[in-house]
Amino acid sequence: MAFLGGDPETLRAFARAVRESTLALESARASISRAVASEGIWCGQDANAFRSFASAGVLPTFDALSHSLTSFAVTAESDADQQDFASAPDSASPLNLLPAPTGVPRPETIPRAGREAGRRTDGTGSDPDEGPLGNGLPDGLGEPVEGTSVTDPGMPEWHPVDEGAGDWGSEDPTRGDHANHEAATLMASLMAALWPDASENLLHFLGNSGADKEMDLDSYLGDEPAVRGQIEEQERGIGQAALDRARQSGADGPVTFPVQTGWPGVTASDKNWFYATGSGNYSMNGQVTVYPPDETHPDWRYEMDTTLNYRDQYNWDGSKSTSIDLPGPFDPTITDEQLAELHRSGLAKEFTLHGSSERRTTGP
Repeated sequence: MAFLGGDPETLRAFARAVRESTLALESARASISRAVASEGIWCGQDANAFRSFASAGVLPTFDALSHSLTSFAVTAESDADQQDFASAPDSASPLNLLPAPTGVPRPETIPRAGREAGRRTDGTGSDPDEGPLGNGLPDGLGEPVEGTSVTDPGMPEWHPVDEGAGDWGSEDPTRGDHANHEAATLMASLMAALWPDASENLLHFLGNSGADKEMDLDSYLGDEPAVRGQIEEQERGIGQAALDRARQSGADGPVTFPVQTGWPGVTASDKNWFYATGSGNYSMNGQVTVYPPDETHPDWRYEMDTTLNYRDQYNWDGSKSTSIDLPGPFDPTITDEQLAELHRSGLAKEFTLHGSSERRTTGP
């Protein structure tokens, strides 16, 4: 039989696949429900709090997604029946054009390079270069002044290091996009107990406001020793450079240098922060005071007071292979490309992630 518009058999195959996925989802929900109700394997205050969280947040999300998927399947089956009727030789019904089901790539989708330096599925990636970012003062130091204070030069200019997923709302959302949004929302809720910051940032992205979001930079540094070590090494380098300059100038009293660095790149290794921010940039601004030897301090020394700034464009790269998946029996894997498509289809929106922390260091 000839037909016009969507392929009925493809629609029915899609509906069957959705129903099979719904059954798997309901099975996973039942397993989680049984585990949550079992008090023999875990008891106490933390266990009660977890059960309350699962009952109030996780299980209802499963139910909502299951309902949505069932609705998709019913709609696809109904559209297939209508398409058969519309395509029949003796049918006078108007043409019914259907959007492509989920899984069919849009031909207009352009791969974008750079989810901040190219994440890989193993959680590693090269650091983002500075690109159009501000470079700060040479060696991070300005001209010194006598005394123990100087005007803070402030944070240098920062711009996103890549173009992101493309123009927000530049494409019409498909049924597949809506299904992916539902799946990503479920996944973000499931992530909350294991990766709280990643969950919070993904939900903010899916919330579609595009508003800037503040991060807990002190918590980030506490979980990322390599990033913290890189920052501390730069701090020591700036302090030592200030000390050397003051000593070479023959200063006989305290002198203070303004501090303003560029935006070196860092990449998270902890899973929570890798999915929360991936790669970003940091900068320091403030001052460093150098003191010559005196009666109580026989050696030259410095004291640095700075603000540490962090910036990241929260976006998803459709040209890489990064995916978010969770441990356990239910594995709602979502790829970079699917999340990038949600931005282009106007269902989610990229945003700027920012944080700041006051730091005080001394040396040498």
